Amino acid sequence: MQSSIAYRYLYILTSSTLSVLPTKPSKGPRSAIGNASRRCFQNKVNNKSSFLTLKLSKQSNNRTQRLIGNMAMISLGLDTKELAHQYEAVSEAQYQAGLSLLKKLEITAGQRVLDVGAGTGRLASYAASLVGQDGRVIGIDPLEDRINVARSKNQPNLSFDVGDAQDLSQFDSASFDVAYLNCVLHWLPDQLGALNQIARVLKPGGRLGILGGSGDRPPVFETIKKHVLSHERYRDYPESTGNVANFPTQHELESLLQAAGLCGTASFTERSIITMQDAESMLGWLDASTFGNYVGHLPKNLCDTARNELGKEFEQLRTDRGVEMEMVWLGAVAIQV
Repeated sequence: MQSSIAYRYLYILTSSTLSVLPTKPSKGPRSAIGNASRRCFQNKVNNKSSFLTLKLSKQSNNRTQRLIGNMAMISLGLDTKELAHQYEAVSEAQYQAGLSLLKKLEITAGQRVLDVGAGTGRLASYAASLVGQDGRVIGIDPLEDRINVARSKNQPNLSFDVGDAQDLSQFDSASFDVAYLNCVLHWLPDQLGALNQIARVLKPGGRLGILGGSGDRPPVFETIKKHVLSHERYRDYPESTGNVANFPTQHELESLLQAAGLCGTASFTERSIITMQDAESMLGWLDASTFGNYVGHLPKNLCDTARNELGKEFEQLRTDRGVEMEMVWLGAVAIQV
């Protein structure tokens, strides 16, 4: 694998969907998220019945069974130092999407911010510039090689630790003003468990931001991978049959946030066009973005064959600008009350 990949990005952002829960009419010219936050407390009080709790639990369990059935087994052990450094170099699409999320979170000076799944720390570094010297940004990620890259960003109000989104016990309750998961939620096997953990560490009025792939519009690279790995020679490897990631739909994401006790959910979609020089560069971006899980589960001979076949499919996406692929991002901002 090349240690550096020739690449360029054409990044286009459009806000194509905005859904705010709950949807009662607002009074006065307030923001959608602000209105939902102010209405949320009464809704939360009204919804304390055991019937609602059981209903949400049942929906969550059904959803978990469906998604796990469609999801490939993900191995954190496939990541390498080379992939970590490569991700730092080629993750512009994820970074630009994250900048859009931070803008919606309205981070201000002096706040404490938690970046869950910080990767190599590019977005956390920018968040640290927003909170200033009186604020603090902490980034966690389960991939040690990526945290080591992140720690090279030497800012006095920024720190990184190896950590799991599904276990935030190292943090006190109500200790953060803002938390976010940028291109992270779809990797988590227990998404509700992680959101419950984040809800616990958010202060009253604190905001959670999420952005990632959309289950309503699965990425082209998932469709291509499923097509190629459906061939007989790959069928002995169960990882070949599922999605590389666990992308929720808009309805599922909103339901998860409600089940975690968060309120005032404003969901949205955005689109970007990812343009790479060639198919090999696109595969390199996918290798780094999936920490080796795109086709890394296959034995080397089959992996080489699969990459060959995938490369031919990606070349079908070539334009005069390079190999292009649309990515639809699904996001949400919710409030802890």
